[in-house]
Amino acid sequence: MVDRNKCTEKRDIEIPDCKESNPDDCKRSFHIYLPSIICDGRRALQNSADVPSAIVDDSPSSSSSPPPPSPEEAVFVGTLPLVFALHCFGCHVYSIAGAFVDHADAHDVVLVLPQGLQNSFNARHCCGYALQNEVDDVGFLKHVQSMLTEEYEFVNSEYSYAVGWSNGGFLAMHAASLFRSISAISGHVYDIDPDLKKSGTFCVDGICVDAPGTGKGLFLHHGLDDTFVRPTGCCNDPDLPKCCCGIEAETCVPVMEVARRWATEVNKCELAEEEEAVAAADDPGDSDDEGDKDVEKEAVEGEEAKEEEKDDDSAKFITSSYTNPDAEIECLTAIGKGCISETTICMHANVGHFNKPNFLEAFPFGREVMGFFARDACELNGGVWNATGSECASCPEKFGGTFCLDNAKAVEKVLSIRPAEDVYDDVYGFEPGATTATSPRGTRKVAIGYYLLAIAIIGYVIRHRYRRDKKKDDRYFSRDVRDDDAEEEVTELVPSRGFRTS
Repeated sequence: MVDRNKCTEKRDIEIPDCKESNPDDCKRSFHIYLPSIICDGRRALQNSADVPSAIVDDSPSSSSSPPPPSPEEAVFVGTLPLVFALHCFGCHVYSIAGAFVDHADAHDVVLVLPQGLQNSFNARHCCGYALQNEVDDVGFLKHVQSMLTEEYEFVNSEYSYAVGWSNGGFLAMHAASLFRSISAISGHVYDIDPDLKKSGTFCVDGICVDAPGTGKGLFLHHGLDDTFVRPTGCCNDPDLPKCCCGIEAETCVPVMEVARRWATEVNKCELAEEEEAVAAADDPGDSDDEGDKDVEKEAVEGEEAKEEEKDDDSAKFITSSYTNPDAEIECLTAIGKGCISETTICMHANVGHFNKPNFLEAFPFGREVMGFFARDACELNGGVWNATGSECASCPEKFGGTFCLDNAKAVEKVLSIRPAEDVYDDVYGFEPGATTATSPRGTRKVAIGYYLLAIAIIGYVIRHRYRRDKKKDDRYFSRDVRDDDAEEEVTELVPSRGFRTS
């Protein structure tokens, strides 16, 4: 049972076996938002339980609690995606929450917003207190994953995702090994973790298997006129424009090149030979802001121009994934032979660092980011994603649950033990439609009385038939009572939001 007071809350925790130089840095906090499918007061069935879980307020008599549903409205929730949203340097979790909370709820995902120490995260190149003191923020995220997986049966750390803005974007990419897919906004690391690129042939007892890797979805967003984290890269070259906050690498790597490397090295796309557009992206251009903007625009235009020049069998960045000329947004997606996961980059004009007037108003893709993660979860086991309804519309025969992440047999087992109406009434302490509460003890007594009366009637019928037919062949009365028929009515599956066939 989930206490509704815990559906939206801040949690203060202490990291076990913490090795931070400052003991106070072991005390961390995060905010959690559970979706309405869990917390709207409806009855939800979980995959690991032998009995249904009532997802209601701990005080069912409260006037604020919604009316209880009938058992036929039960929903098998199953496993839900766990999404981390990581804030910028110098920011609080609320700076990013507004852009994602409603969209996370609409997509039925669990949203977690970790708070950085002194409003900073340690993400290799960025930033502030956490970077200077080498705080283990990757360990912090991993601990939250494990804690929530242990606490909630609808959370599994294997289906975790991360979106980050600025400093949070750096951390999302730095900790990418913890997640299935990530979205980095105005912040990204330039060198890819070697573990993400692992693939090859593995042999055990003479049996060899090609293991190309699982890939890692990437959804990049960057402003063409961003002077905080420049689209042409942040490096220590004295002849090139600087980024904010001391962010610098050994060499400047343009964001378009980051996307290309991720597509080829992590997601195994076979790109064609470099052409003018990539060369333009590599060229840092003029040292002023307008020069940086022109370089990135040329890169986008170059990619568009060469779309028809490449073979259909070779991976390429195309413009057809999304184009909004009015807002000057261009999204390019790597497609073609060999891609094992999606790589998409969106370049935005006239948005800077997505900080004016604030992130909520400046960043227009909150819904698309949550959809990117939810679709990945749905399609993992062959589910059919409905982008219009923002839902996993149907699952293959072997899978079930809201995102097809659960074994269909487990789904059928849980749904088959749906409670009868009298059990439902007893849990909530009143009968549907009644104006006054009924004593649970009284309800049980009435149920027991009906049960004993039914036994007496059945016994009478059996005895009467036995006397009447005792001279007949036994085969005639062997069909009078069938346990299978009784069970069939109880185990009939009902359509639910989490288990669709169409």
